[in-house]
Amino acid sequence: MNVLEKDKRDFFEYIDPAYAPETSVVCRYRNAFTFGAADEDAAYKQTLLRTSLREGVRIFRLLTYRGVDIHILDESSLMHTGTLKSIDGCISAAKCKLRGYTRVVFESGGNTGTALTEYCGRAGLETFLFVPEENLSLLDSKIFLSGKAHLISVAKAGWVKKSAHLFKGLNDIQHIPEVAWRYEASRFRGCFIFEYSAKSGDFDWIAQTISAAFGPIGIYSVLNGFAGNHAIPRFLGVQQEANSPMYKAWKSRDGQLDTRALPPDVCGKLLTRVMYDVTPQTYGTYEDLKRLLTVTRGDLTPINHSEFSDLF
Repeated sequence: MNVLEKDKRDFFEYIDPAYAPETSVVCRYRNAFTFGAADEDAAYKQTLLRTSLREGVRIFRLLTYRGVDIHILDESSLMHTGTLKSIDGCISAAKCKLRGYTRVVFESGGNTGTALTEYCGRAGLETFLFVPEENLSLLDSKIFLSGKAHLISVAKAGWVKKSAHLFKGLNDIQHIPEVAWRYEASRFRGCFIFEYSAKSGDFDWIAQTISAAFGPIGIYSVLNGFAGNHAIPRFLGVQQEANSPMYKAWKSRDGQLDTRALPPDVCGKLLTRVMYDVTPQTYGTYEDLKRLLTVTRGDLTPINHSEFSDLF
C-alpha cells in the first residue's frame, strides 16, 4: 500500500466525493493509495466497495481548556459496529475475499472481534473468535447468530491469544488480521485528519490511547507524507499504567523494549475489560512508534486507575 504523496493538491483529486467521511473513509479515500500492480489495485478497490458497510468519522470542537482548543475525533458513533474497528473489518474482509480465504480465526477483547465477525461474515467467510470469558457480556449476540460465526470463550484473558494461534495451527485456518492490514486501516483515518486539517487548520497535538500503536503509526504515515504542505502535529500516546511496555521502553535509559510476558494477575489490574491484551509489544511495532515519537517530538504518558476514575 503506497500513499500518493506528491502534494496536497494531488490528494484532493483522489478523493471520491460520492462518499462523505461520515459515510465511509474507506470508500472516500481508497483512490489516494495504490495497492500493488494495476489489476490487483483495481480488484482490491472494487472489493472494498462491496465489503464496506459504514466506516464514518467526524471531528467536532469539544471545549477550550486553559486557552487550548480541544477537538474530538469521533470514530465510534458513525461506525457500523460502533467502534473504529469497523475499518479493520472492512479491509480484512476485502483482503480475505481476494486471497480466497473461507475460514478465519482471530482473538479480541470485543471490539475488533465484533467488527471482523460482522464484516467477514457478511462477505461469506466462516469465522472463529476467541475472547476472554468475562467479556462475553460486552458482545452483541445478534452478530453471532449465523451458523458460520463461532464464538469461543477462554477462562483466562492471558490465554486468549495463545489459544487462537493454537487453534489456527491445529485446524489449518488463516489467522487475521495481519499487522500490515492494521496499519492500512489507520491510514484511512490519517487521510481524514489530513483533509480536515487542510480545510480547517492544523492541529498542534494529536493525543490517543495506545496499546500496540497501530493507530498513530498508520495515521502519521499519511501526515508525514505531506510534511512539506502542512505542519505535523506532535503526538502524545497514553498507555494504561498496568500494561505499558511502550511507555516503559520510551522512558528507559537504553530505550529497549521488554518482550517478556507479564504475570497473569496483570489482567485484573487493567482499566477496562476490552484492554485484555497483556503483550502488545509482541506485534513488532515499537521501532515504528519510536521513530514517530522522535520525528514529531512527541511523548508517551501512562494513566492509572485513580486518574481514570476521576475522569469517568
